[in-house]
Amino acid sequence: MEIITKKSTKPDKKSHLTKKEQLRTIYNKQKLLKSMIKCLGNVTNACKKTGLSRETYYSYLDNDKKFKQQIQDISDIRLDHVESKLDKLIDNDDPKAIMFFLKTKGKTRGYIERTEVDANVRDDRLTGKHFAEAWKTANEKPTQKLKKSKKN
Repeated sequence: MEIITKKSTKPDKKSHLTKKEQLRTIYNKQKLLKSMIKCLGNVTNACKKTGLSRETYYSYLDNDKKFKQQIQDISDIRLDHVESKLDKLIDNDDPKAIMFFLKTKGKTRGYIERTEVDANVRDDRLTGKHFAEAWKTANEKPTQKLKKSKKN
């Protein structure tokens, strides 16, 4: 990935920023990009290492398409790094890693967990009145009805 280019080191004549401010911004973006590579895309760590705020980082991200693309490339590098770690675990027959891989990448082959729900619904759905009666019945204390025996 190319971080420093001749085009990116030239101040923009149309900008409202001074030439010095523009050069500082270019330098800060380069510092952030290098730090993001070292931190594998962790924004907080990269900002701490460069002394720049997260707000500055997100401002650059929102306002500079080229910077945003370079950050996306770093994110892809991080994903590749983590996938290689997963591959190593799979090569070592780690059952959790194998199951994780199959559940995420093997869905089309049936490696998916799903919950089946029986959604049989009758046409005579309960109304508020029915629900209130059922609730009342469920909460009633059972009473015993004793039959009086007839004495002869």
